[in-house]
Amino acid sequence: IRNGTGDLYIRNLADDKDVVIQSDDGTGGYTSYFRANGGTGGVQLYHYGTQKFATRDYGIEVTGHTETDTLNVSGITTFKNKVHFLDGDILHFGGEEGDNGDLQIYHDANNSYIKDLGEGELILDGNGVILQ
Repeated sequence: IRNGTGDLYIRNLADDKDVVIQSDDGTGGYTSYFRANGGTGGVQLYHYGTQKFATRDYGIEVTGHTETDTLNVSGITTFKNKVHFLDGDILHFGGEEGDNGDLQIYHDANNSYIKDLGEGELILDGNGVILQ
């Protein structure tokens, strides 16, 4: 496949069929690395034949560990199971983007902290609040 100028198009004219890009699997065989699914409209990316990323009608699905340098999330975010912060990692609430936040929650190697750095008061409100 060669293209000297402009865009390169790869088309499958068969109804509900896929475009699949395969390459060596590291053992002399072949495996899929990319699939454009003509039946569902989805796209899948693979690592040595194991699906890691897929587009869905509702968004994307990632399988395995995901690492980003920066992640900005807009809208409602739902976590299942656990959110793990390491020692010294600080959860910031309020304030302006880029500052230290009005409220911080964190744990260093020895102690746990809830710090109110903003204006106003820190209010603990509930049907029963117990401090031990």
